[in-house]
Amino acid sequence: MQKWEYQVLEYEVKGGVFRKMDVKKNYLTELNNLGRDGWELVEIIPFTDMQGRLTKIHLILKKG
Repeated sequence: MQKWEYQVLEYEVKGGVFRKMDVKKNYLTELNNLGRDGWELVEIIPFTDMQGRLTKIHLILKKG
């Protein structure tokens, strides 16, 4: 039976619904490095404030 390992990356975000997202970390470099280690991005979960502005995202990764 396949066993999976999971990892959650959290990024705080500045911006809003109609503005370009400004992530504080270089998430592309981090995702490419994790991909080389066998991690696969399977889900992105956005979190918003009461006004609908994006405040953070969780990236869910798995490795088998």
